[in-house]
Amino acid sequence: MGPVIKTLSLAQMCEMMDIIKIRQTQITQSYCDLSRQAENAQKEGYLNLAKARYVQGPQSISKNRLPTENSEECGAIVGVTVNEVDEVDPIDDSVFRYKQRELEILKDPAKETKLLKQIAGVLPTGCVKEAQKNFRKALELHVERANILEELDLVQRKFHSLEIMKKIMVEKNINTVAELMEVWPQNTKTE
Repeated sequence: MGPVIKTLSLAQMCEMMDIIKIRQTQITQSYCDLSRQAENAQKEGYLNLAKARYVQGPQSISKNRLPTENSEECGAIVGVTVNEVDEVDPIDDSVFRYKQRELEILKDPAKETKLLKQIAGVLPTGCVKEAQKNFRKALELHVERANILEELDLVQRKFHSLEIMKKIMVEKNINTVAELMEVWPQNTKTE
């Protein structure tokens, strides 16, 4: 237990919980905004593919051109790296572990060109390239959404820890966290 949290009164703890709930609302809003942006990017990608089909004909972009289990193997152009991060809460020195994801564009222009030619033909139109950009943007936004969900989980765990402490403080009529630590059950975990 860190030195800052030991000096907290019940009222200050309630204020902290309010701040955490506000942060949770902000995170949820960010998640909704990113979901909307990802949906729009994906929709734009599909519209650009439809436009390319309309301009070049129905066989230009079709399921017949997409890789299948019987076609030659092709690798991914982008990947997602996952790193585990430990965050130390400055208030109570507790450690919260979460995963941070990043989109990694694999730098192999030959592979990208080969895949694009396989799907869209030798001379892909601007619409196809624009669709590729749209889908990549959608993927980036989905990775960012996953990171926001991790942050939301972290905030909820912190709130749950404070909620348990507050419940005990109210039940036992305790005014500060320092007093709570004197009666806190040693085998109780707040995470």
